[in-house]
Amino acid sequence: MSDAYINWKNSLKTNNGIFLISEDRRFTHDESEYEADMDFSTLTHGYGVIQLMKSLGCDINGPAIEIGAGNGLISVSLAEAHGFSDFMVTDASSVFVEICRNNVEKYAKTKSNVSYGIFNGDDLKDLPDNVYSLVCMANALHHIEYFEEFVTLVSAKLKIGGAFVCQEPISDGFLMLGVLAKAYLVFSKKLSKRLIEKLEELSLTMSNSNRRDMNKSHLEDKHIFNIYELQQLASKTGMRLLVYPNMGLEAFADGLNETKSKQESFSEMSKGYIQHCLNWDQDLKDEVFSKFDELFKFIDIACGGGYYPPVSGSFCMVKER
Repeated sequence: MSDAYINWKNSLKTNNGIFLISEDRRFTHDESEYEADMDFSTLTHGYGVIQLMKSLGCDINGPAIEIGAGNGLISVSLAEAHGFSDFMVTDASSVFVEICRNNVEKYAKTKSNVSYGIFNGDDLKDLPDNVYSLVCMANALHHIEYFEEFVTLVSAKLKIGGAFVCQEPISDGFLMLGVLAKAYLVFSKKLSKRLIEKLEELSLTMSNSNRRDMNKSHLEDKHIFNIYELQQLASKTGMRLLVYPNMGLEAFADGLNETKSKQESFSEMSKGYIQHCLNWDQDLKDEVFSKFDELFKFIDIACGGGYYPPVSGSFCMVKER
């Protein structure tokens, strides 16, 4: 570990073994209910991060930090799998940090050099430069309004050969889902008032998330990402982007072999989003699944043997200069 990193960490205050890097920020929802049914004993996302980095020849000798850890989707298995000199698990909410720490203690079979911190990504500038082998996030970057500035700062924090690894929504598939919702509203005649409201909400969410010409400070989910946009951003900040569409980080737990066969279909990804991410009554979700089923099947069949329109995916930006 570099002296800069050691000195920075030693300068931090702690409370109950948790580093206080930023002010504590509670969320509008109950953190304890967030994906409370998740079986952490089966998660392999952290192994996927390590295997992805090794396959790409990344540096794994320096410290690592996870930002926006939530309840520990990556943290539990990365605490078990990592070979970094230090691994700090962070979230802006002290409640999430406690939940995550408890999950790591309970489910990680082995762990070493793991620490925890309250950290808001807005304070990324305060972390030491050129020291990290890994900065990772799962489903957190899209909550950051000025993500271009954030990624630029991430690059400054990485050492050469380090990686920014994340799992985020992609515009191609989500825009298609929004178009399907809008088209159904335009061409269908007998729809319930509830369904009309929800389809309007869905199409508007997809549109707003993709737009770059509006203030998004009031939105919780601010962005879906265009791959070309991220390629340009990575190149501009001295990094090389690799994209794995419709694959979560767990897909790489056994390496990068046959990645195309590991992708989920457009219908699987879209239904998963509707089922798990939309606060709709189940009968409305089932109605949408029924009405959209033929449309989903058409897209899946049309993409047979190739890649489906990406609804989300894993990204790895490797710092080269």
